[in-house]
Amino acid sequence: MGDVPDNIEDLIRERVDERVSEALDHARVVVPMWLNTSKASEYLGISKKQLEAWRYEGLGPEYVKRGRLVLYPRVGLDLWLREGTA
Repeated sequence: MGDVPDNIEDLIRERVDERVSEALDHARVVVPMWLNTSKASEYLGISKKQLEAWRYEGLGPEYVKRGRLVLYPRVGLDLWLREGTA
């Protein structure tokens, strides 16, 4: 057999780390800073109707209303998910 460098494991590990990092860079999903009701419900994994009901009842994540447009800040959705409250 040919000569195998002593640090072959380190070389392989580095190459795998590089490939994984590249794959993650390409796989990142960009979520907008503000989401409408449909997108917010998808993001939270709940129905649009449930999100609307919570809004009507004064529950659920924070939102901003501009005329008929309702927007949810992504940061607020993340915080609400961490708190785990309806």
